[in-house]
Amino acid sequence: SHAHSSEECLLCLPGEYAGSSGMAECDPCEPGGISDEGATACTGCATGKFWKNLSTYKTPVFDGSDLVSGGWNLTCLNCSAGRASPTTGMTACDKCALGKYNTKEGLD
Repeated sequence: SHAHSSEECLLCLPGEYAGSSGMAECDPCEPGGISDEGATACTGCATGKFWKNLSTYKTPVFDGSDLVSGGWNLTCLNCSAGRASPTTGMTACDKCALGKYNTKEGLD
């Protein structure tokens, strides 16, 4: 179990952030954003990658103080061949334009 005293402040889970002090709960990252545990802001996926919400929010499961699963399951995935993401924080990759192609994953 993961018991906490009422005086203790907890780290935000991956996929969440606390951008100001005195927050009663963490805010989820906007689409296109990801974060690590304890984040004060979310960052966008790098070029060549896109944001994917692999599941909806799941209740966190802890082993001692280590997060085993749960929270927001957000990750950045490589764009597939034939697609690219030229800017950060994209929620989908752009298709290559007419007259252009690519054969590799994760291109920007």
